[in-house]
Amino acid sequence: MIIPPPSHEPTLRELAAEIENIHALLEERDRRYEERNTANKDAVKAAFDASKEAIAEAKRAQDAYNSTHNDLVRKMERQSADMVTRADNDSRHQSLDLRVSDLRAQITALMSAAQGSSKVKDESRANISLAVAAIAVLLGLWTFANRQQQPVLVTTSPLQQTTPVAPLPQK
Repeated sequence: MIIPPPSHEPTLRELAAEIENIHALLEERDRRYEERNTANKDAVKAAFDASKEAIAEAKRAQDAYNSTHNDLVRKMERQSADMVTRADNDSRHQSLDLRVSDLRAQITALMSAAQGSSKVKDESRANISLAVAAIAVLLGLWTFANRQQQPVLVTTSPLQQTTPVAPLPQK
């Protein structure tokens, strides 16, 4: 079934009612848009405030970090001032190497001289030993020769007098 188009034209009252409905609908939408706009403004303001607080907190944290980092940098600068530079260390090391080389050469020379002098000392000691032995033999022979002619004195104590004793008969 086909519905014929309306054949009558709206009356002025119907048009006025329709305009009233459209007007009410527009006012409702204006109110909703205004509420949404106010809510958006409040949300943006709250977001900006939170952003400002976050920025302030980040700045405080960065300042604290910078303070400790600057202290660390100053400490490291003091340490590096106390440290020896590579060039200075190399020159000192070379100087010590030269000293050690010189000391080694001196020790080697002293050891070779000591070995030579110890040979001389050993030979001198041997000669002195031979001389002492020869003197001891001569002294023994001389004592033996003189013992045959003189009486032997026997003492028992330092306080007693000595008494001569005749020599032992020879066999």
